[in-house]
Amino acid sequence: MAARFDPVPPLPPRRTSSVGHQQSVASGRYRVGYCSSTNGEIEEMVLLPRHASNEQVLDLVRHWVDVLAAQDYERVYMELGYLLEWNELGAECIRRRVQSYRSPTYYPGVEEFVVTDWRTAQGGNGSPLRTVTWYRPSSHALSGDVAFDLPLNGAWSDLRADFVWFSGDYADGSYRLALEEISCWEQDQREADAS
Repeated sequence: MAARFDPVPPLPPRRTSSVGHQQSVASGRYRVGYCSSTNGEIEEMVLLPRHASNEQVLDLVRHWVDVLAAQDYERVYMELGYLLEWNELGAECIRRRVQSYRSPTYYPGVEEFVVTDWRTAQGGNGSPLRTVTWYRPSSHALSGDVAFDLPLNGAWSDLRADFVWFSGDYADGSYRLALEEISCWEQDQREADAS
């Protein structure tokens, strides 16, 4: 049976922690962990269970696609981060990447985009990616990724959200989940060819 996530559950109440101590709070079937950063502040992060199945990983990613569909870019940024932000705050960078998407193939003439419900998406990209990849342990701590094509305006697109997870010093061996990038290879190539 696949793990189930309520659409956009509220954040659990923040718990205080002493520097260097990790705590976690159950929220659905994923955990929001609080641990101290290098500057002594308490940070929120999403932790993926160590022995999660590919379907559980996809369920967690689908949950975050629901958060994107709610246009809660600030929540995505605060809990997952955005690893490839370009000279602007992460939440605004996420919003810009969604809203600046263009596809003459799937959305000819459309210039306004929002992420929509993946459960009801129809048409558009006939082969949307939802690929889970696990990596062998390395010194880089990158443990895996998910490439997930986003549903936009009710149809599947080729705008890809790349989620990654990293191993860390978590007592139970959990992985820290992050949003690495939102991009479209074909659009990036069109823009590069035009310049």
